[in-house]
Amino acid sequence: MKFLFLSILFAIGGFVIQTFRRPTVEELEYQASVAWNETKLAEAEQLARQALGRSESSSRAKEILSKLAGPLQRPEIELALVIGNQNRSELTEAQFTEAGRIAMQESLFRIADQLFAQGIKKYPGSYSLQRQYASLPGLQLNAEEMQTRLIQWSKRGTLPKDLVVMFLGLASLDSRAASAAEDWLKASLAADANDVESRLGLARCFLAMGRYQECIQLLDTHCRDSRVAILQAVAHATERNVRAASKLLPATEPTVMKAEFWHATGLICVEQENWKDAEHAFQNAVRERPLNKLFRSRYCEILRRLQKNKEEMIQAEKLEKVIRIVQVSINTPEISDRASLLALADMCSEVDAAEAAQLVTAVAGK
Repeated sequence: MKFLFLSILFAIGGFVIQTFRRPTVEELEYQASVAWNETKLAEAEQLARQALGRSESSSRAKEILSKLAGPLQRPEIELALVIGNQNRSELTEAQFTEAGRIAMQESLFRIADQLFAQGIKKYPGSYSLQRQYASLPGLQLNAEEMQTRLIQWSKRGTLPKDLVVMFLGLASLDSRAASAAEDWLKASLAADANDVESRLGLARCFLAMGRYQECIQLLDTHCRDSRVAILQAVAHATERNVRAASKLLPATEPTVMKAEFWHATGLICVEQENWKDAEHAFQNAVRERPLNKLFRSRYCEILRRLQKNKEEMIQAEKLEKVIRIVQVSINTPEISDRASLLALADMCSEVDAAEAAQLVTAVAGK
C-alpha cells in the first residue's frame, strides 16, 4: 500500500513539473514569430498550431498561420482559420462569405461553390452569398446552370442587373468572351484537378475559340461523366469525325446539356446528309438554348437547304434579334433605365427565351 501511494505521488509530481515546464501561449507565439522571421516555415506552423490549440483566441497564432498559407501553397489553412472547429452548418453568414471569398481567391472554385450553396441554404436572404453562388457558373461558362440559379434567386430577392445581362451574353458565347475566361479556368484546374465543372468550362472555352483538339484532350481522362462525353462529342462532330462523336453521345436526350446533345446530333446528321433529322436536332437545340447564335444559325442553314422559306425567314429575323441581345449584353450601360430593360425583355420573348425574359422583367420591376 505504501508503494502504491508513493507511485501515485510521484506520478502527480511528474505531471505538475511537466505542466510548469510546458511553454505558455505567449511563449509559443513568440517562438512561432521567431521561426517565421527565420523562414523556418514548418516549425512556425507547428508552434502556431500549438498556440492555437492552447488558446483559440490567439490572434498572433492566427496571423502567422494566415501568412504561411501562401509560402506553403496551402490555402486550406486560411479556410480553416475562418471556419475554425465548427461544422459548416454552424457557420455565420459572414464566415460563409469570407471562406467562399478565400476559396475563390485561391481558384478553388469547387470548394467555393460548396460553401456558397451551403450558405444560401442557411441564409437564403443573403445578397452576397446569392450573388456569388449565381455568378460562379458564369465564370465556368455554364449558361444553363447560371440561369437555374438566377431563377431560384428571383423567387427570394431582387436580382442585380449586371448579372442578368451577363447571363444573356453567356448564353451565346463567342471567342472573345471565351478567351477572357481561359486563364482563370486553367488556374482553377491547376489548384484542383478534380473540379469537373471548371474542366467543362475550359472545354467550352476551347470550343468557342475553335481549339477542338485541345478540348478533346482536356476531357479524355474524364469521360465517365456524361456531360464530358457530350462536349467531346460536340468537338468531334465539329471536326466531322462522325464515328467518334456517335460513340460518345447517349442514345436518348439527357437530363442536362440538352442543347449541346442536340447540337452534336445535328452536326452528325449534316455529315450524313440526313437533312430532316438535322432540322429536328437543330430545332431542339434552339428550343433549349434560344439565345445561342450558333445553334440558331445552324437551324437557319438547314431550313434554307430544305427550302422552307417561310420558316427560314422567321428564324433569320429571330437570329438578328439574338445578335442584338448579345450586343446589348456586352454594353451594359446601354440598359440604363426601366424602359430599356423592358425592351430587352420583349426581345427575349420574341426569340422564345421566356425564362430569360422573366429574369430581365424581374430586374426592371413591376
